[in-house]
Amino acid sequence: MIDTSIWIAVERGTLGAADIHAITRQEPVYLSPVNVAEIRFGLDLLRPGRETASAAALRRLRRKPQLRITVETAEVFGAVAPR
Repeated sequence: MIDTSIWIAVERGTLGAADIHAITRQEPVYLSPVNVAEIRFGLDLLRPGRETASAAALRRLRRKPQLRITVETAEVFGAVAPR
C-alpha cells in the first residue's frame, strides 16, 4: 500500500514508475480507502476550476486494486508500522 503523498507525487510528475518500483520492489500496489478519502477531501478544498486534474487523478486511483480495511488489516499495520 502506498501513502497518499506518493500517489500525489506520481500525479504531479515528481515521481515516476521507476521510483515506485524502487519503493515496492515489484510487489503488488494496493489502494486504500483512506487514499480515496484524502484525495476526495483535497478536491473539496481546491478553488473552483482547479479540481479537473485532481478529479481525473481520483478516477485513475479508483481503477487500482483496493485493499479492504478490516480488523486483520489494522493488526498487521500495528505490527509492521515504524517505531
